[in-house]
Amino acid sequence: MGEESDQFNEEYYRRVAVKAMLFRKTEELVGQQTWYEGGYRANIVAYTMTKFSHLIMFESIGQLFDFKKIWNRQSLGAAIEKQLVLIAEQMFAVIVSPEGGFQNVTEWCKKEICWTRARDAKVPFVKDLALDLVSRDEEQLVKKDAQVQQTIVSGIQVQTKVIELGSSYWRELQGWGRQRQLLSPDDDSILSVAVAMPRRLPTEKQCGRLLQIKARFEDEGHSPQ
Repeated sequence: MGEESDQFNEEYYRRVAVKAMLFRKTEELVGQQTWYEGGYRANIVAYTMTKFSHLIMFESIGQLFDFKKIWNRQSLGAAIEKQLVLIAEQMFAVIVSPEGGFQNVTEWCKKEICWTRARDAKVPFVKDLALDLVSRDEEQLVKKDAQVQQTIVSGIQVQTKVIELGSSYWRELQGWGRQRQLLSPDDDSILSVAVAMPRRLPTEKQCGRLLQIKARFEDEGHSPQ
């Protein structure tokens, strides 16, 4: 429960929101350009997003996109928008110039050779974009801090759930499990702690085990009385 849920922490959702912001702004910017003739916008946007990521990965000298900074600012900023426009124009040129006998632009966009041309297209790196990048070390610290914070939150949520169910629930669950001989000595001991609430409170680890027992018994057919 812990490791999987910790992946979906506040930092994860910030990244999703910023990616959505990038996508929507790219759509808007493409529609405003004089070179845009209408049509294929979804393809241009998809290629622009991928090229933007590729550009930062291979031309920013060990730096990464600063999702936290953009989230806090709640806007992309002039440098990012300028970079997106420069990329989008190049992606448009690649997309509307199929080669190798391709006539259908949509089919052309699905081909590896199309992406190879897009990947290799030369796009100037906007100087001020560096202000919206972060070192890899800082990025790892942000991720680690988010994971720690989420672990704490997850632990509190688990304990809260166990306490909210109440000692009478755990007493009934223990009796149900004993009657059907489904409890190991360790399970029975942990349930006894929950039964003794509020005189005794289960630890975070014990609460995790209690919820696992609850889920297992529900699979066996248990339903609260």
